[in-house]
Amino acid sequence: SEVLYYLVTTGIPSHKLFHTFFGVTLIGLFVGMFCRPICEVGLRLWNTTFRMEKFSWFRTEITIQKFAAWSGALIGAYSQLILDSIMHRDMSPFFPFSDYNSLHKVISVGTLHDLCTGLFVLGILIFVFRKLIIRI
Repeated sequence: SEVLYYLVTTGIPSHKLFHTFFGVTLIGLFVGMFCRPICEVGLRLWNTTFRMEKFSWFRTEITIQKFAAWSGALIGAYSQLILDSIMHRDMSPFFPFSDYNSLHKVISVGTLHDLCTGLFVLGILIFVFRKLIIRI
């Protein structure tokens, strides 16, 4: 991670190139192009871990479709940038066009945490709902 690199080398956690729209676009494109096979290996390992009958509910498809890989890569990259921009004042998400972080504290950090927690719960509910529908 870029922040960890700067923390180790300078002692200051800094959000630089890979915390800009340009940088996360590069990351999203890289992940979309090259990381699908790695994630499919991870899914195979996940499914082998849950071989027991009790956990078969958590098994998943091993093949990742291109649309899912690309949308996951790009949505993940941009959402991480937006969430970090809200939390961290040292970011310049619009660099090189602007050094100003207009997203910083657009909502409070507490509200941001509540939003993330709520979306996590919603994701679990959707997962359970889909598993119940598929099972019936």
